[in-house]
Amino acid sequence: MGKDQLMGASLRALFACGAFGLCVSACQAGTEPSGAVRMELSGTVFQRATPDPAIVTFTVSNVSTQRVYLSRCGSRIMTAIDQYVSGQWSDYSTDGCAADQDMSPLPLEPGASLTSARGVNDAGVFRLRAGATGDPEQPYVWNVGLVRFEVR
Repeated sequence: MGKDQLMGASLRALFACGAFGLCVSACQAGTEPSGAVRMELSGTVFQRATPDPAIVTFTVSNVSTQRVYLSRCGSRIMTAIDQYVSGQWSDYSTDGCAADQDMSPLPLEPGASLTSARGVNDAGVFRLRAGATGDPEQPYVWNVGLVRFEVR
């Protein structure tokens, strides 16, 4: 194979990889509500009243022009909590839901907001995140929020 043929084959392979990457990005953009959903906490520091957990109240808002769907358990938004330990984030607590509760995707219309709460039992630095999707038939992306807070 000559130099020109090698160059042509390399450019075709590069173009094919770029086209594939573009297709994957476009396909994912339909289900991931990137930037469409915002989470706001009612504070940055929460107090525990031992033995009770600190109650972290939060509001999720749809700031886009499209309906998005949130993870839910009944009427509340399901969340995951990460804890900051030794310079990195690690799973602290996922959310559970009783089998008799509605776990179908919770629609959030454009401009709408929902308020929910989550308990945290331990002191430390945490972040709260919720699951959302642009398509109720697709899995949730668990990056809504990532809002940092402290429990004392």
